[in-house]
Amino acid sequence: MPIAPSPWLITDLTPEVIKALDGSIQTGAGRAGSRSTIYQGATPPLLRFSDITSGPSSGLGDSLGVGSIVTLWGQNIGETQGNGKVYFTDSNSVKREAAHVYYWKRADGSAPGGPANLWASHRMLEIAFSLPSSMAGAGTITVEIGGVVSTSLPFTVRSGRILWVAPDGDNANAGTSYSAPKEFINGNIASTSIQSFGNARLQAGDIVYSRSVQEPSFSGGGRNVGCYLRSCVGTAAEPIALVPYPGAFSNIQAEHMGLLAHFSAGIVTSKYRISVGWKSPSAPANAEGTSLSNAHITATAHGRSVGNYMIENSGTMFNGWNGAIYSGGESINHIILGNHLFDLGDDNTSHFQHTLYMSVRNSDVVAQVGECSFNYLQDNKAKFGIHYYDQSDYGSDGGACGIVTGTLKINNNVIVNQKGPGINVSGRDLTGRGEICWGIDVDIVGNLLVNVGLGPVAEANNGTSPLAISVGGAIDASNIWVDSNTIYGFSDPTSRPGQPVFALNLNFSNASPYRTVTNNLFWNDFDASWLSNGTVGIETFTDNLFFNTAGTINAITPSGQTYADPRVTFDGALMSLLEDSPLVNAGNSKRQTVNLYGQISNNIGAV
Repeated sequence: MPIAPSPWLITDLTPEVIKALDGSIQTGAGRAGSRSTIYQGATPPLLRFSDITSGPSSGLGDSLGVGSIVTLWGQNIGETQGNGKVYFTDSNSVKREAAHVYYWKRADGSAPGGPANLWASHRMLEIAFSLPSSMAGAGTITVEIGGVVSTSLPFTVRSGRILWVAPDGDNANAGTSYSAPKEFINGNIASTSIQSFGNARLQAGDIVYSRSVQEPSFSGGGRNVGCYLRSCVGTAAEPIALVPYPGAFSNIQAEHMGLLAHFSAGIVTSKYRISVGWKSPSAPANAEGTSLSNAHITATAHGRSVGNYMIENSGTMFNGWNGAIYSGGESINHIILGNHLFDLGDDNTSHFQHTLYMSVRNSDVVAQVGECSFNYLQDNKAKFGIHYYDQSDYGSDGGACGIVTGTLKINNNVIVNQKGPGINVSGRDLTGRGEICWGIDVDIVGNLLVNVGLGPVAEANNGTSPLAISVGGAIDASNIWVDSNTIYGFSDPTSRPGQPVFALNLNFSNASPYRTVTNNLFWNDFDASWLSNGTVGIETFTDNLFFNTAGTINAITPSGQTYADPRVTFDGALMSLLEDSPLVNAGNSKRQTVNLYGQISNNIGAV
């Protein structure tokens, strides 16, 4: 499925933007105490990603727009529309202005926008617009601010139904018009008698717009589910999209599972507020049965989860064997962009439950790996933040990991206060035969990790993981890039007993990838080693900066790297550089030239 180009390079910018870049250094206005954000070069308007990437350009019928409603997330595009315009250029190179702009605002988690607060983490902005009537085929979306053209996002005009649900609707309606919607999407787990869309009534290419619907949860099969989809099969070219209409939020709430896709594929879930949880935080640590596990979204093959806000029900604990978004089989190719995961888990959450959990566990699967970028993981106590993991322990060939290829992009995420590593990509061989999992490249670029690798672990006899970033084990990889990340604090007293503490772990059991570690900031207030193996096995290791406020007995700076106070400050999750920061203009990124906040930068780290 086409996504926004990544990594962001100067060559990705339009000719108009390139012309506007004069290469000069522009220092942002200083804040109190001489604090200042450093802006390098011009700050061109950037479109980072969208929720849907294909749909019809007609048939909306809401009396405002014409075609599909698309939500864009970007930077440097203005907090209000002002003189800004949205354009779609179709397959015949005809450029048309948006049929209607519903909102243009900060992506701050407030209506009429989506519930994910990416303003607090990425200074992200959000636009929802309706496509103009256009020729079918592949085109591009751009924004123009004062005559300056943004980077583009791909969008394909195709046929497909536009469907509606609303609180005053009736499930006996066809739901094909704005004026006669169905009542909700959720299909009854135990029966097909309810005529909602979720009961096998969605087909490839459908887009369902939900107008402020609180999906009713249904119980059956031993679990309570907020939005159940049975046999709703989309494809890569024609996915099925579930998207709240601009206005008040649409919500999914349940005890066990939020959106559960059963025998379904190609599901796009965008801008939902999803809440799960049933177990008391004071209950003893126990993963419980798999049917009782919590998950907000079941990943689907060729699907996307974009701009959703995921929390736990009040007075409960996120727990089980899953993650807020979790995959199995071919759904490892699921795309995860711009979601906000907040306060998931407790100290008694099982170590089998993770914040995000992407796996395969099927030796018959042949798939491309997906992407996980621009997400905000905040204050989560479920072990591991972004967790891609597989193991070979069953199946006739002992290779339960399947054949997974491609480049796993974990880019521009903000991860704050995370139990276990902020980013973990690993495999485990339980056959004793030296099996390996997958065959991928791993691109970990531009991420901001603050106070990660925390403890404690819930169940007895299961170790903590006082690490920031870890890649390795029985993963087969050709190239590993760890570039332009900021690691600011890793491990705490509850995570350290009996465990090795590292900022970066790159140890492989049966593979020897080319490892590139460049342009990263490493900071800690505890005297611990930076790298699990020193620089052994890292072929390219340049332009990194290290600093430890507790001393450098164990945290020895690798040869040829810089040791200096980075001179940074924080405002919540947002990081700023002081004017005299040694990070400024000291970088040499191998992977991107636009930083976390959308600035052209050659600084060290994510900012």
